[in-house]
This record gives sequence, structure tokens and C-alpha cells, in this order.
Amino acid sequence: MPIVTLFFDVEDPLAPDSDDAALRVCQLLAAEGLTATMCVTGEKARKLRERARRDVIEALKSHSLGLHTNTHSVHPTTMEAVKDLSWEQGVEAIRKSEEPGLASFEEVFGRMPCCWAGAGNTWAPHVLGWLATTPIKAWAYSLLTPPGGEPHRVNGLCGFPQHGAISEDDYASPESRATALDRIRALCSSKLGWVGVFLGHPTRYVHRAFWDAAYYGGLNPTGEIPLPEERPQAEREALFEGLDELLPRIAELGPVLPLDEVLALPWDWVPMGAGAMRHTREAATKRIAQAAKWPVHRPHLRVESLLAPLEAALEGLEIGRLRR
Repeated sequence: MPIVTLFFDVEDPLAPDSDDAALRVCQLLAAEGLTATMCVTGEKARKLRERARRDVIEALKSHSLGLHTNTHSVHPTTMEAVKDLSWEQGVEAIRKSEEPGLASFEEVFGRMPCCWAGAGNTWAPHVLGWLATTPIKAWAYSLLTPPGGEPHRVNGLCGFPQHGAISEDDYASPESRATALDRIRALCSSKLGWVGVFLGHPTRYVHRAFWDAAYYGGLNPTGEIPLPEERPQAEREALFEGLDELLPRIAELGPVLPLDEVLALPWDWVPMGAGAMRHTREAATKRIAQAAKWPVHRPHLRVESLLAPLEAALEGLEIGRLRR
């Protein structure tokens, strides 16, 4: 049985009821005795403090916490910020973007995040240059995943992929829940020693659309930002009940550990062979090109300038294997 880590993205700074949704998710996890990894944006942390949601902050603190970028969809995004910059300039751009979020995170939660997690499954190699200057020694939702799907390491920084995901709408019916569980069960039946499973965004349990639609297309909105369409109460309850039903089923598939505990496990790091490196390079190039198509980005965002830093990031890439 593999070790399983559950991820949630806590990012909506606009809608106060998304705070309640995050609290509800934490309560459901607590009822099952499960500790997840909550990836929280710097802006969300600031809003929780501003809205005096100490209850939500304390509930989140009972989990492993990652920094889900500083401002998520505000332009320039991670990939936009480093486009066409040199390595040194790009690392500095990431530092200027992310350090305010890191400071807010530490102020609100009283500790450093265990990982950095890209917004919208985006990433840039320069992030690793910045992380190397911080106490953070891991990043989640990695785009550098080897062909075997293992965790990996670059210059002492550990990358953890997202192997599977259950979207919020998957919780809506017994049929969709069964299909989603079958996907995760198949992953846990593979040879992976560790499986990362994404279980959604608390804000989407209460809203039908993402909060950041106003940022789509590469422009920051002006004026008041509209809130996403709310789900009716019955629809909300159905999704929370679906999550409540699936959590113990997922926990049966393997020991559930948060990412900070996974990092503390004994890992053996082995060099990647030439064939696996070639596959990883090709796959990472495709993932970066796909990430550029995130609707938040301006259309046709070109990322060719990221390919040279990508080559440097892949040098010395090691595959992680749990010591049993």
C-alpha cells in the first residue's frame, strides 16, 4: 500500500463564505482523523486575518500548510513574471512576487510553509532558484515528474507530483463518486510508494465557478470584482456529504500522511538514467506549454524563454524511493 497525501487549495480571497467552506472541509477531515496538506495563498491568509477568522486559521493550522503563491491569479502570474528574463532576473522577479506572501503566511500561521505550490498548475524553473534561498525545501504539483511518477529532487529541493484529482462536481452523485474513487484506487494499486491526491478547492463547494474569472485573459480587473455564482444550499450540502463519504474510502487505500511528514520519511535518491531523463524533459516541456494555456494567462503566452532554464533545472535530477 502506498502512502497517500491529500491536497486542497485554499485560495479565494473574495467571498467570505469560502472561509466557512474551508472550515467545513477541516471539520470533515478531523472527524475522520485525517491530516491533509492545505495550500493557502498569501492573499487568502491576509484576508482571513482581516476578517478575524481565527477559527479558520486554527483549523488550517492542524494540517500541513503550503504556500499556494502570494496572489494566485493577479497579473503578472508566475509564468508571466519571468517571461523573457534572464535566470538572475527571473529569480529576483519570483522573490519580489512571493516573499510578501511568505511573510504574510508566517505572520498568520506562525510557521513557515512546508512547500510551495503553483497556481493553476503553473510553474517556472526560476521558482527553484528562489526556493533555494528560503527554508522551504519542497514544491508540490511538480511539472518535472519522471516517467514512473516518483517524487524527485533537484539541488536538495524535493518535487511532489499530483497523481490524481477529484473535482468538486465529482462529489455530487453516487455514480460520480464511485468513478472518482476507482481512479484513485487504480493509482494506489500501482507500484508508486507515494501518491498525491488533489481533493479540490473549498470555495468550489459553495460556488459554481472559480473566484478568479475576472482575471482571465491576462488583465487585472478594474472596479468591483463580481463574486462567483453561489450554489444553492442543497447543492452545497450534497458536495460536502460526498466528500464526507469518500474520505474514509480513500483512507482505506493507504496510510494518509501530510507532506511535512512525508518529507521526514527515509528517502533514497538515485540519479535518473538517460532514457528517463529524455522522457522527463519532453514531458516537462509539454506540461509547461499546457500550463501557459491557463485561462488566467493572456492568450498565446509564449514560454520558449523557459526552456533553457528548464534544461538547467533538470541537471542532476534524482528520483526518490521510500526506504522500506
